[in-house]
Amino acid sequence: RGGITQGARLLEQALAVTPPEPSDTRCIGLSYLSVLRLHEGRPAQALALGQEALEMSASLSDPEARALARMRVGLLRGIAVPRDGLPLIEEAISLMADRPGRVLSFARHCHVDLVAQTDDWSRIEPSLREARVLARRLGHQTVTGWCSVRLAHRVRLDRGLLASGEQRRPGQ
Repeated sequence: RGGITQGARLLEQALAVTPPEPSDTRCIGLSYLSVLRLHEGRPAQALALGQEALEMSASLSDPEARALARMRVGLLRGIAVPRDGLPLIEEAISLMADRPGRVLSFARHCHVDLVAQTDDWSRIEPSLREARVLARRLGHQTVTGWCSVRLAHRVRLDRGLLASGEQRRPGQ
């Protein structure tokens, strides 16, 4: 936690010296700070920072800043109720659709994860396949592997080898 806390402190200091007016840099900084606060175990502060970034993003033109703000708040809402986070994650995917890169890859990964928690497999398969293709193209091996595990889990559900909601055990 020391590295996370130190990173959050440094980011907070950087934000303190930036103008308070909405900017792409400030919005992205707030979005990342919200993630660090979540990892510190401060979900209420994380959500407040994410909301601030989300509100700020409405006046910005940079799709990456707007997508990151939506993704962070979508994830934070999705922690409590996965369906509540999906609309913002889907907006982030739409904003980045013509800009394949790490932000779109992560947004697709988040979408797959939240949809998987809803057991709405008709929605997960297209997103899962797109996330896997994009991650492979970008060289994100961990995301590619994770997507492969999710696809295998889906096949096992379809074949009746797992009950809905059952977790994959290591070695299976």
